[in-house]
Amino acid sequence: PDLEVFVRAGCPHCEAAKAFLRDLQGRRPSLRILIQDVSQDRSAMARLELLAGRQGVNPIGVPAFYLWGELIIGYQ
Repeated sequence: PDLEVFVRAGCPHCEAAKAFLRDLQGRRPSLRILIQDVSQDRSAMARLELLAGRQGVNPIGVPAFYLWGELIIGYQ
């Protein structure tokens, strides 16, 4: 994927981020976006923890975006 996104069910910020990503995908159909729910998929949480550990990000939060080798936590 071009963009990995980590979300959690019930998170209002995650829902807002997913709505933005749906719009972005419509405008850029070639963009490969992988959305993973860390509350439903242990491997997604492990991946997020690995990425956060590599970049010294603590605490880990969602939504989290991994793009171009950088992990970005949060969405407004």
